[in-house]
Amino acid sequence: MKRPKISPEKAVQLLNEIHELDPTVFMALIRYRVPCNKEFGEHPTVQVGLIPKEEYPDPERPYEVGLLGIINGIFGAAEDGYGYIGAEFDEKKKWLLLGFKVIR
Repeated sequence: MKRPKISPEKAVQLLNEIHELDPTVFMALIRYRVPCNKEFGEHPTVQVGLIPKEEYPDPERPYEVGLLGIINGIFGAAEDGYGYIGAEFDEKKKWLLLGFKVIR
């Protein structure tokens, strides 16, 4: 089966459609981070964060990744190293996810 091509714009449209069905789901998934090893953390397009040693001192899993970092990894990274899709949050309510947008 041939997979359809999808652009960041189309992905954002789909993510926002899904988000409208139940806004609590993506809020939880976007906030959740999973520790990952160095090889995963150094992937050229997946967006990850480095875990401070005092918070998670496992030298085998020094990075953490979330759903948005993996989604961005599908589309590659811009010249500045960051992804193409961002999450929009309410300015007054820090973790109230409003939806997604193309940021590049």
